[in-house]
Amino acid sequence: MSETGRLLCRVIAERTGRDPADLEVRVYAMSLIGGLAEITVYWAQNDFRDSLPDLVDRAVNVFEQGLPTLR
Repeated sequence: MSETGRLLCRVIAERTGRDPADLEVRVYAMSLIGGLAEITVYWAQNDFRDSLPDLVDRAVNVFEQGLPTLR
């Protein structure tokens, strides 16, 4: 795991009362990192048209609410 991942795990663990080495903490932290990486790719592929903070908000909403269906 990257240093960024370890740092994020520590912060998440502090806020949740969990151990930074818990699988759930690690999965959550790395999902956030992966999501942020994908945001930057999406932003670049769309010629930086969207607001970066708005894209981050959209991604965080997916973590909080799950992936909405279109049906």
